[in-house]
Amino acid sequence: MEIVSLSSITTLSWLLIIILKKTFSSSLILEKIIPLIVSIFGGILGLVSFFISKQVAGTDIIFHSIISGIMYGLSAMGVNNMVGNVKDLVLAKKLEKSNAILNNIKQIEN
Repeated sequence: MEIVSLSSITTLSWLLIIILKKTFSSSLILEKIIPLIVSIFGGILGLVSFFISKQVAGTDIIFHSIISGIMYGLSAMGVNNMVGNVKDLVLAKKLEKSNAILNNIKQIEN
C-alpha cells in the first residue's frame, strides 16, 4: 500500500477510536472490543482501497489489501495509546510541580 492509503486508513481508524471513546465513555465492554472494531474497520478500508485503485492499494492480491488495512487500523490503536500515555505523563509532571509549590508555600507560612 502506498503512503496515501496508509495515512488515510490510520487517520480514519484513529478518528473512529476517538468517536467511540467519546460516545461510549463509561462502557468497559467497549474498551475491550475497540481493537476488534478498529481492525475490522481497517480491513474494510483496505478492501475499499483495493477496489478504488490497485495502485493505491499497492497490490493485486485482495487478501494482502485486507490484512494491510487491518494492520494500519491496529496501528491507530497504538497511536491512541501513545497519545494517552503522553497526556498522563504531562498531567503527572504538572501535578508534581503544583505539589512542590504548595509545599513551598506551607513552609513559608510556618
